[in-house]
Amino acid sequence: MNKTSLLDAIKAVKENERFASASYWDASKKVQSPTGKQVFEELSKFEEYHFNRLTDLENSLKQDNRFIEYEGRDFPLPPKLDVPA
Repeated sequence: MNKTSLLDAIKAVKENERFASASYWDASKKVQSPTGKQVFEELSKFEEYHFNRLTDLENSLKQDNRFIEYEGRDFPLPPKLDVPA
């Protein structure tokens, strides 16, 4: 894969991450459950983190022609739900 097609792929994936983050954020504003709200907000932040790291990668490739180290991000688990059977 050449540099141009890699940058094109990064741009496409960034758009997917941006869309996912916005969709989760919108869902967090619509859901009534506090736990559901928390889960959607965390998912939005998770996708935003991916977007930011992809932006860092894109900039590094453009400016220095080098890859960056990817530092993963933990996803906090929501509290347990007691759902009656």
